[in-house]
Amino acid sequence: MATYRVISIVPTVATMPGAGSPTVADEADVVLATNTASQFPDDMDRHSAGMCKIDLSVLVLADALPSSVYTTRNNQRIISPISLATHLGIVDEYDGVLVYSPAALTTATTFRGVGGAAGSTPWGWIKVGEGDEAAIAVHEWGHAMTVYLGTTMGTYTNFPSCGAGIPAMHCAAEYGFRDDLAPSWLDGFFQGTLSDGTGINATGWAVSTPTETGAKTLASYREFAQPWGTLGPLTL
Repeated sequence: MATYRVISIVPTVATMPGAGSPTVADEADVVLATNTASQFPDDMDRHSAGMCKIDLSVLVLADALPSSVYTTRNNQRIISPISLATHLGIVDEYDGVLVYSPAALTTATTFRGVGGAAGSTPWGWIKVGEGDEAAIAVHEWGHAMTVYLGTTMGTYTNFPSCGAGIPAMHCAAEYGFRDDLAPSWLDGFFQGTLSDGTGINATGWAVSTPTETGAKTLASYREFAQPWGTLGPLTL
């Protein structure tokens, strides 16, 4: 079993590069982002059959973020999880960083999630606003884990591609699943029970326990949104 100390950050105000003034997120998106972030531990516990535990902190930011936290993907602006964590001075305090971005704070229209790993820190970015944010967060964590396990640790390579340049997380159709957000696909991937073993099985999770190294410590705060409503569960 692996335990990841993750911080999920919900920005509410940010100045995009080239903009003259900050953009304020819609209240409904902030509520949705906060609720979705809060259920991530339960989602990962379910999809991994208890092999991936998430020790979660949720931080909703009221202060305006500077344009320096943005990065460009496919000519579209998103808030970089690692840049944001660096800006907040917490980049080394967690095993993973997720950003749940309200739609108003990004120009992304051709994708709704990105995941990877910067050094030893898995990260993910999720655009909220269309109702499938919980599944996207789990999917992007899969991308983060494939990079983390496949390159940083170099001890687990159970991620064959289904085509040139296509990562394993996008191979659902090749295995007969509806799409790469389907709950059954996520179950198979995070339990390593797909037909050829693709994904992360008990062996993979056993070697991916970052908190056992003692290199990172959980910050003392666990902040949840108050002005934007009450936290509650969502379903995939």
